[in-house]
Amino acid sequence: MLYIVSWFFVLTLLAIWSACIWIAHSLASWSLTGIGSVVGQTQQIDRLPIPDWITVWIPSELVLAVKATAAGVLPWVESALEALPSVGSWLSPLAWTVWGVGLVILAVGAALLHALISVSRRAAA
Repeated sequence: MLYIVSWFFVLTLLAIWSACIWIAHSLASWSLTGIGSVVGQTQQIDRLPIPDWITVWIPSELVLAVKATAAGVLPWVESALEALPSVGSWLSPLAWTVWGVGLVILAVGAALLHALISVSRRAAA
């Protein structure tokens, strides 16, 4: 019974690991495709209207600081996107590599746990 519990635990961890990698890959892919719409918008960041409900909750100094930070970061993002036109092409292999490393670590941990259970059962018997 202890073997089943340990393997169920390891397979549950593998499912969580796989979901985390899938979510991170999806978010990274989505952000890389969405950032293209921001390119060329650096000059327009100061002219963005701030909704009235934001001014009630957030001080205007903070809004101005966020706008200034965005105006400072967007040129760097634009130059990075121009320098790396196919930045998304390495994303899938990287995600699979990270997932594979996690799988190997979980498999080795599961084998060690299995061996530990086996040794402890022999010692108890």
